[in-house]
Amino acid sequence: MGLELPGGSTTEHELNLIKDVLLSYDNAGSFLEVGCHTGRLIYYLHMFCPNWKYTGVDPWDEIVMWVANDISTSIEKVQKEFGVSVRHCNTNYRLVSVVSFYNLKQAKEINEYIVKNKLGTSITEEFFKSNCPFANSYKMKFEEYKSTEKFDVISFGAIGSRLDCTLLFKKAKLYLKPDGVFIGRFFNSANYGLKIRTALETLNWKPEVIDEETGAFIVRNL
Repeated sequence: MGLELPGGSTTEHELNLIKDVLLSYDNAGSFLEVGCHTGRLIYYLHMFCPNWKYTGVDPWDEIVMWVANDISTSIEKVQKEFGVSVRHCNTNYRLVSVVSFYNLKQAKEINEYIVKNKLGTSITEEFFKSNCPFANSYKMKFEEYKSTEKFDVISFGAIGSRLDCTLLFKKAKLYLKPDGVFIGRFFNSANYGLKIRTALETLNWKPEVIDEETGAFIVRNL
């Protein structure tokens, strides 16, 4: 495990909010992150709570995200070559992703292009494992995830216009322990906030914490 915190869209404020949830437990528990990408959150939590059991679920090969060697060059070349929209995800890190619609074939082609043209390091399961060798990882959509394990805390960071948040939040509840904690993001997002709030209302989930700065929220007693 390296010494530098992996990049990602999870802000320092969110990292600390989630860390405080884990630290509130008397004993080490189990943590599941849906949409773990680079491993930024799990890496950070492990620094403070090394005895917890960590699991990440992410369809790495189905997304196009990379740590760019040069941000502007990456964006320009990929947009020109494939006609997709690319954005810089985090102003404090060189994380870049394709945000317009693409299919699995295109995702594979773009990721291969990034490697071939030395534009950066693609975010893959191997990249996650290099950052979080202590964690279990499952390369799949959360819709496909199956386990008999129950978790003390689930952090749900996956988002997208095609995701059914109501269905996925309901599925996440199946993997929570009776006194488990669900942590979500993007409550106030201009792009996804309505989708998140509608899911919470449909499920009658009432967040006990809604962080106005980041849009992170905490739900207990599900």
